Amino acid sequence: RLQGQIGQLEGELQATRQQLSERLADTRSALADARSEAERLGDVQGSYTVQPGDTLSSISQMFYRTPNQWQRIYEANREQIPDPNRMDPGVFLIIPVLEQ
Repeated sequence: RLQGQIGQLEGELQATRQQLSERLADTRSALADARSEAERLGDVQGSYTVQPGDTLSSISQMFYRTPNQWQRIYEANREQIPDPNRMDPGVFLIIPVLEQ
């Protein structure tokens, strides 16, 4: 019986390792895509990782000292932000330079 449980746990461990490996590959791919997008956009002021409670307006306030430029951040990150009213913590954003 114990041998069976060990075998089951080893199987679960292997499956978890596979899932983590796939998620890491997806994350690396997303980061490469974000870097490519940043190069396409040209001037980039910086990057930001979304924190719990963040909104595009609050991020705009942080970088541009006004909440009114949230659309610029949204346009630069459409692939990472399907809905501008909802962002998941941990999402990596490119912050474009604000044109004067």
